[in-house]
Amino acid sequence: IEDRETMVLLLHYTPTRIGGAEGTLRIESSDPNHRVYDVDIIARSLNPCIVVLPADADFGDVAIGETKDLALDITNCGNAPLVITEASLVDSGVGTSEDFHIHGAPGGLDCAGGDTSCTGEITIGEAGAETLVLQYQPSEEGPDGGRLLLRTNVPGKEELEVLLLGRGTTNTCPVAVGQARVAGADAWDIFPDAEHQLAT
Repeated sequence: IEDRETMVLLLHYTPTRIGGAEGTLRIESSDPNHRVYDVDIIARSLNPCIVVLPADADFGDVAIGETKDLALDITNCGNAPLVITEASLVDSGVGTSEDFHIHGAPGGLDCAGGDTSCTGEITIGEAGAETLVLQYQPSEEGPDGGRLLLRTNVPGKEELEVLLLGRGTTNTCPVAVGQARVAGADAWDIFPDAEHQLAT
């Protein structure tokens, strides 16, 4: 570098993880007063991150004809805005049972096309969360399955899928009945009729 000339040195930062990074740029020169000159380098990556809980939407056993709701909590675990542009059931009626539905989507996602696909845009800030409600209404006995697709701006998770599980059943829970009395008393409390007695 000639006298009174300037040289520009460009540094590039490509983060591979969320968080900060530090380093040192060492410049060695012919300057008799500063043979070695260290420059501290500090950078911080900005990336969204997504966590969906529960990770799998398992409705368990549901009686045929009944409905069960399940809420998915979507949290931004990163330090940049998380953007979701779509929530849809993958291949509804083919790959995903028609017994699964999107029952409630966060504001910004439009489900006008039906209860299987919602599009638009929602933005979740750092440490923020939104809730997506799914519904399962089995039409026949047996297991059901499928997948929910979330389109996001998270690197490596642009198309995040959530597994859907459920089982239609004809079983009904039995009604517990009984009769009890206080020890030493002659009176009975009947639950719910006089055909069943539990002596104490």
